[in-house]
This record gives sequence, structure tokens and C-alpha cells, in this order.
Amino acid sequence: MIEGTTWVLKQTLLKAIEIKGKTFRPGEYELSSDRSYELKENGNIKEQTKFLKLPDNIRFTYKALGKYTKTEFDLGVGTTAWENFLEALKVRNRITHPKNTSEFSVSNSEIAICQQVTSWFNLLTLQSVKVLFKHP
Repeated sequence: MIEGTTWVLKQTLLKAIEIKGKTFRPGEYELSSDRSYELKENGNIKEQTKFLKLPDNIRFTYKALGKYTKTEFDLGVGTTAWENFLEALKVRNRITHPKNTSEFSVSNSEIAICQQVTSWFNLLTLQSVKVLFKHP
């Protein structure tokens, strides 16, 4: 959910910037597009999908969104909310890429953290959507 929503926010931002005739700084467009470029030995450009670490991707997305909308988004970095997000991400990674069957087990406290993170991210998403639709 969080990765997909972050991708949608970046796509929305790319479209809004295009419509308004604004431009990104070098590198911002590529990161917003989840693309990276390399030069092949034959001189051709090789385009590939850029996989960003989710915490970094969220921070970048909201920084770019804030820059465009002149809004400061508080991700809560360094707070319990952010730490819970990082903990929920570990749970997600563990059950998505298990090394053994015991890693499929999710404790009640982990479920509670994931629920808190869902609420935190839903509120952040709501704030960003309101800002995007209000922004001229």
C-alpha cells in the first residue's frame, strides 16, 4: 500500500508540474519517474527502473511535493511514528522474503504497529491529496 501510494503521488506530481509548465532540477525528474540512466560501452543510453529504499523514497517524495506546493509535510522522522514505520517495514520484508517458515509468524504487537503505521500513512496521504487539489 505505501509503495503504491508513494508511486501514485510521484506520478501526480510529475503531471501537475508538466501541466503548470514548471520543471524539476536535474535528478528530481528521474527519481520521481523511478528511472535511472547509464551509458553503455557502445555509446547508447541504457534506461532502467530505479528501485529506491522505501524510507528514502517517502522522504524524497514529500520533499518534492512540499517544494512544489510550498507546504511542509511532517513525516515524523525521529519520532515514534517514523520508528514504527521502520519496524513495520522490517515485518513486511520478513514475511515477503522469508528465510524459513517461522518468519511468517507475526506477533500481536507487530500487528498493532502495522495498524498504527497504516493510520499514520493514511493521514499523511490525505494531507498530500488535499494540498494537491487545493494548489493552483
